[in-house]
Amino acid sequence: MNDIFFALVSALLAMDAVVFGQFGFSRPIVCGPVAGFLVGDPLMGLRVGVILELIWINTIPIGTTLAPDVAVASLLTVFWSAAAKYCGAPEGVVVVTAMAAALPVSMIFRKLSEPKEENINQLQLYLHFFNIKK
Repeated sequence: MNDIFFALVSALLAMDAVVFGQFGFSRPIVCGPVAGFLVGDPLMGLRVGVILELIWINTIPIGTTLAPDVAVASLLTVFWSAAAKYCGAPEGVVVVTAMAAALPVSMIFRKLSEPKEENINQLQLYLHFFNIKK
């Protein structure tokens, strides 16, 4: 399986909630099995998706809440689990370890997508320069 193709599909799945509509593709219950299918182990992807969906089922990004990026967490967990399982590690240990590593990364990803003050000021400067009304 090509890593570039996995990255492209992962990017499309993760863009669901932020770029176009909320169709639910970025939820772990969908991302996990898709990622598992891409790495050749859909059952492991389903297990990861169910576990992460149960953890974050009541987290809905409404208003100013900053929920972790669950799509990134599920995709990274499945990818890292498949890579470690390929090396011969037992699946249960691999999934727990990959999930423990992926959850902090998902918080970092969500923090990176948060608007920064300097970007907002730059946007206001562009709006003023091109005489665009808010």
